[in-house]
Amino acid sequence: MRDLWLTGNSLTGSIPPELGNLPNLRWLYLQSNSLTGSIPSELGNLSNLSRLELANNRLSGEFPRWVENLNSLTHFSIQGNRLTGHLPLEYPFPSSVTDATIGGGGMWIGCVPGWATSNSAVMGEEDLALPSCSSPPRESVWVLDAVLAPPSPVRGTFGNPAA
Repeated sequence: MRDLWLTGNSLTGSIPPELGNLPNLRWLYLQSNSLTGSIPSELGNLSNLSRLELANNRLSGEFPRWVENLNSLTHFSIQGNRLTGHLPLEYPFPSSVTDATIGGGGMWIGCVPGWATSNSAVMGEEDLALPSCSSPPRESVWVLDAVLAPPSPVRGTFGNPAA
């Protein structure tokens, strides 16, 4: 199989990791469904993949760092999902990528790297509200980081204990 185009088919569930076992796959279009879970790292095995379109689902987890190993990749789209965490400071794509859209979820924390505001990487407006990684961090960003990504659940009570 060379092309798998399942856009807008109301698919649910997670992306099968077994898709990473299709060595000849060039195009993988799964956008505009209701897919959940993380993006399987097995997709990083698709050495011939040139288009990975996962936008507008309910995918969670962090930015897929393995995408830098897809040397045939030209188009990459993950906007409109529920991905969280820090964006990589270094350009995370192979040099073959000409179009990448990663914003639109508003869940990135920390700062926006310079590569993420270039013409080849489109961010959503809510994502660009974060400070640039090249500017000094604002105090509120560090507080936001701690609130969104605590190392353990927050416990305790609110209110005035003396009342």
